[in-house]
Amino acid sequence: MKLGQVDRLFHQLELIYEAYPRKVGRPNALRAIYKAVTKYGVDRILDRTKAYALARAGEEPGFTPYPAVWFNQERFEDDPSTWKSNGGAVRGGNSELSHRLQIETEQKNLRVLVNESPANPESVFYQPGIDGEEVEKLKKMRRRMTEITRELARVKS
Repeated sequence: MKLGQVDRLFHQLELIYEAYPRKVGRPNALRAIYKAVTKYGVDRILDRTKAYALARAGEEPGFTPYPAVWFNQERFEDDPSTWKSNGGAVRGGNSELSHRLQIETEQKNLRVLVNESPANPESVFYQPGIDGEEVEKLKKMRRRMTEITRELARVKS
């Protein structure tokens, strides 16, 4: 990695850390953020962190996990409705954000069901021995995932 790339990556890790609602254990947090970023990408982690911060706004800080814990446990992948202490969904002016996160979660779940490679969304790997009915179910899930992807693109724009 070149020096400019390292500087850019460090800046991105700092942005994610600054977006997190609790500022403790910075060195451990940055290591955990780096691990999450290498697995999920900067944009996804930053978006989820900002959404989490919005959900936690006004909540008791003592009930917000340390950032290293949150990132190491991949809690950014949790259902956003669980992010508030009272179990409520993201509310107020964030309904579009909540809708977008729900769509992303459903999309992720469908990817797992159809065994799709996130790196190549056009490829669906069918296992040998799957009968015609099972293939039809997979095709139906694939169509639903395409709909979700389009909806996500519409919400993001």
